[in-house]
Amino acid sequence: MTATNPIDPNQALNVEGVAAGDGAVFVILQAFAGGQAVKHVFQVDPATGVATNLTGNAPVPGAQGRLTTSNGQAAWPFCETTDGPAKLHFYDGANLRVIDTNISGNPHLARGRLVYLKPVSGVDQVFLYDSTQSNAAPVQLTTATTGTNSFPQTDGSHIAWLRTEAGSTNRQIALDGGFVLSTLDTAPGEFNEWREHPFQLNQGQFLWSDLSSRLIYAVNARPSPVPLDPAISFSGNNCCIPWLADGRIALVGQSNDTGSDSEVFLFTGDNPAKNSAIAPFLSVANTGPGEATALWDKIAPAASYNLYMALDPRVSSSNYTSIPGGQKFTNMTSPFVITNLTNHIYFFVVTWARDNFESAPSGVAAAAFWSLGGAASGSTQLTNSFFAVAADRTNGSVAYASGGTNIYKTTDSGSTWSPQAGMAGRDVRALAVDGPRVFAAMRDFFGGSPSQIWRSSDAGGSWQSVVPDGGQIGEQNKSLAVDPVVPSTIYGGDFHLPAMNEPADSFLIKSTDAGDHWLHLPDPTIPEGAELRAYAIAINPSNNLTLYVGGTGTPNLVKSTDGGNSWTNVSPANGYVYSLAVDPLQPERVYAGLIDFSHQFGGLYNSTNGGATWQLKNMGLPSPPPRISSIIIDPILPGHVHLGTDAGYYFSFDAGEHWAAASGTLNTSQSQNIYSLALTEAHRLIAGTAGGLFVLDLSTINAVSPVLEIAREGMDTALSWPSSIVGFNLETTSNLSAPIQWTSVTNRITINDTKTTVLVQPVAAAQFYRLRKP
Repeated sequence: MTATNPIDPNQALNVEGVAAGDGAVFVILQAFAGGQAVKHVFQVDPATGVATNLTGNAPVPGAQGRLTTSNGQAAWPFCETTDGPAKLHFYDGANLRVIDTNISGNPHLARGRLVYLKPVSGVDQVFLYDSTQSNAAPVQLTTATTGTNSFPQTDGSHIAWLRTEAGSTNRQIALDGGFVLSTLDTAPGEFNEWREHPFQLNQGQFLWSDLSSRLIYAVNARPSPVPLDPAISFSGNNCCIPWLADGRIALVGQSNDTGSDSEVFLFTGDNPAKNSAIAPFLSVANTGPGEATALWDKIAPAASYNLYMALDPRVSSSNYTSIPGGQKFTNMTSPFVITNLTNHIYFFVVTWARDNFESAPSGVAAAAFWSLGGAASGSTQLTNSFFAVAADRTNGSVAYASGGTNIYKTTDSGSTWSPQAGMAGRDVRALAVDGPRVFAAMRDFFGGSPSQIWRSSDAGGSWQSVVPDGGQIGEQNKSLAVDPVVPSTIYGGDFHLPAMNEPADSFLIKSTDAGDHWLHLPDPTIPEGAELRAYAIAINPSNNLTLYVGGTGTPNLVKSTDGGNSWTNVSPANGYVYSLAVDPLQPERVYAGLIDFSHQFGGLYNSTNGGATWQLKNMGLPSPPPRISSIIIDPILPGHVHLGTDAGYYFSFDAGEHWAAASGTLNTSQSQNIYSLALTEAHRLIAGTAGGLFVLDLSTINAVSPVLEIAREGMDTALSWPSSIVGFNLETTSNLSAPIQWTSVTNRITINDTKTTVLVQPVAAAQFYRLRKP
């Protein structure tokens, strides 16, 4: 770099600050006049290194604080006297101008929009100067009379700052429009080496370190801890803070390779939106009976906002008219209250508009309106703790639930329930159902009655004990699973039959004759006898000899490919496994809910290769992670996963990549503790909670999967579905026995205004068809 000292051309200059970005470089160079430091700002030509003075040669204190640059522009505080107020200098790429005076701290610039602090009546307020507007002038964004605002930032669309309420030391990340991004669990931590960048904002994404010294990454208003592995720390020796750009986080930290040296790591997050495609952050909360309130932040270039609502998580500005419950609200202001909502889960996105342009939609937010299940008469509500719920796979509206000391049955997907007289007085902790056969496992405890398994062969009409003495191993958790292919095979967890041979036998038992006889499966633990307490059992629905068993023990999660005769350790991490699920549409995808021994770490683990490797998928879950008691995977809709936790209900519609809370009207501390979930064939989600039974109608979501109609057309068979619903492939098979081999139908497709039709020739043998989203 070549620069001339504006005070004394014969003296050298000290570099005091630099800002580089978008091909532009600006520096603060320090000279001395009469013993006083004089700092001026220069623009540097990256090609030649020649520096051009932007602020003149006056011997004044000059540039103070930090430079900020974007798109060839730059801004900085500038003082003309030692104790004088700081002026806000803005270089627009051609000319220097003074935007405001008496500013506080450092400004921040992105895409022509400049945010800064200025005291008003003794409180620093956030101001915006938008140079992209004609007749641009400073606009005051905040009006707080108490507390503090600090560190304003912008990415050219979002505007954010740290907000501390009066009397509090807890900082939060606030956005323009009243939206608060951070939570009590993820509040930004002490400054330390983060003092100049307590949070980072880049292309609609945020990064900061919280009070628990975790690295928090936020996309679409969902803050979550960054999974550091293979790092075990970040900010190695305080040399530098992690940095966010273009959806990637670079960090320095210690590796899990046991070495003492620091390493460089890269975490790849979500692909960010670009410039005008950046959308608002949106949250939706239940604020009353049948009422939800949508709140979003203001986007700097926006002139108006549109809110879209539907009963499908894929709602957008382009498809809302073709999906159930689709509705558009135009020219909205935040917050906005939506009323007349019923027992469904509603999905929302918001866009911003200006002139003839409409942005990409925000991330999806949801509000769920659960209904409270009642007894047989519908007048007495069930408010006991319900530890287990199971739906009948062969009857669309039948399910069973265990609560208090009885089992209840519903024949209308959870609207009404009737107690099963034959099970009165029994503390059931696990249920499994297959048609008329229902299995119920009792809890046990030291010094009490032994655990038992009872069976009904007539859909709950009568019951008999099939495991009268399952031992007293002191476990309140029990597990049951019916083989989905051979339903006469049943597995049970945490039982000690009289014939158990320890330590060679495990506490996992199996019956191959519908529960008439039981045997212990081999012990999978290392060393033998480090007993696996089976809190969860999951069976691969397309290969019934493959099953997963998780709980406590060493290991805590095992896999068998021969029906439980031998086992492989597939543990994701240390801790307790409380829930398991195998994706029926992608059987190599397995989910495990795990919490560590301190209940501080763990969460939802996902494997896409049958348990060989695991990834932690906690984006959107609370922190520290909750205990996940139940995992339900939709057997029809790919990627739809539901979690029951001790912090409420969460769902994902991208196979666990992101989670959203939708406890909704589960609005008490008891009912938000969910012990079990079940999804009926009629697509009602039933939650067994510490405060009763609740039902959420998901049936309308299934409407996006078109109904396949079959009719004769001459000598051919016509298969058709609504033409308004696109993106499905027609597949066929001649055998529904597992494993099912589906093949694509490539016959010519005909589309008219109402139907998409494919003609196929009938064959002598049975032929089955389905529509599948690729």
